[in-house]
Amino acid sequence: MTKSALAFESLNLRFNPFGELSGDQWLAASIVDIEHLVAPLRLPNVAVQFLADHGRGKTTHLRKLHQEFSDAPYIKLYIDEKLPVFPKSRLTFIDSFENANKSRRKKIYKKTNSLAFTTHSDLTDELEKRGYKVVTERVSCNSNEKLLNILNTRIEIARNGSGDLPLLNMEKVTQLRENFGDDIRAMQYQLYEEYQLLKEKENVEMRCTN
Repeated sequence: MTKSALAFESLNLRFNPFGELSGDQWLAASIVDIEHLVAPLRLPNVAVQFLADHGRGKTTHLRKLHQEFSDAPYIKLYIDEKLPVFPKSRLTFIDSFENANKSRRKKIYKKTNSLAFTTHSDLTDELEKRGYKVVTERVSCNSNEKLLNILNTRIEIARNGSGDLPLLNMEKVTQLRENFGDDIRAMQYQLYEEYQLLKEKENVEMRCTN
């Protein structure tokens, strides 16, 4: 166990729960509803777009959905970088589709029959012109109870052993909502800094998860 991890033992945590998680931890901590999208993606000429601004959980939704189609290619696009090779596939998952310009997107459409992707811009008109049936999921967490569950699940993932944890309460979630709206990523940045300081405190409220 590393020195930084040991510093969180007083909180019954192995690490700061709002830092970077491994891929498996990230998916384990995700609380998303994607079951209704599985059946449509088994059909031809379907495009599922997760639409939202930065930090709302688009990639989490896409990766969770990809677990249902683990044999399908999953490709991340980066702005101003060369378009990666897209294999010919019945279904393709694309993270940050808006990072490909229109001409590059046309090349991608020729490589796949159906697709699921994240985007900041609504591509419905473009997709429908190419014959896709479009399913749009506008990603936003507007439920304080769900948000509390999402954030406390990250704390649970970082658990060190049996016993209580420094869980968040509804008052804290309401405060985060007032400061950051539905930007979960910004909330996590804030909570990361707070938990870095929390490990130095002698008296921390610990609560049971049951």
